[in-house]
Amino acid sequence: IDCPKDELLKQFLEEFESTGRNVVFTAFRESTDRVVEICIAEGWNVIRVDGRGWHYLGDYKFASQVDALEAFANKKYEKIVFVGHPESASLGISLSASSCLIFWSNVHKADDKWQASQRIHDLGMDKVRGAVIKEMFHLPCDLKVTHSYLKKVGLYHTVAGDSDS
Repeated sequence: IDCPKDELLKQFLEEFESTGRNVVFTAFRESTDRVVEICIAEGWNVIRVDGRGWHYLGDYKFASQVDALEAFANKKYEKIVFVGHPESASLGISLSASSCLIFWSNVHKADDKWQASQRIHDLGMDKVRGAVIKEMFHLPCDLKVTHSYLKKVGLYHTVAGDSDS
């Protein structure tokens, strides 16, 4: 089934090709598989991390998770997309070699989404280049889940006394 997200993902991959790194988070196995398929068709290698484990698809094969993350960080290889599920791939991973993080679809757990959004923002990021987060919306539920997340973040800042956020 055709989906407008397919073409939008291709545009984002092209737009951020100069960094050679992209990050895409998906909430569903079918979404993950679709994103991986598109990335490979567009000539990108993929590190996929979801409930099925860590998998390396494309020309590059890595001996371990550490090797894969080092290759991503050090830009040892060209054109790698990290495709992950926020619950499986959001804690303790630095993906700051990418200047773009894309949420193809959203999870309902605000903590997982927040952690995922922080993966491209850490001490190693290029502050001059900056980083952007792209949200993809197609179905009404995409927007509904994002609004729910934003309410939770707003509530957190209210309780924490952080009125500037």
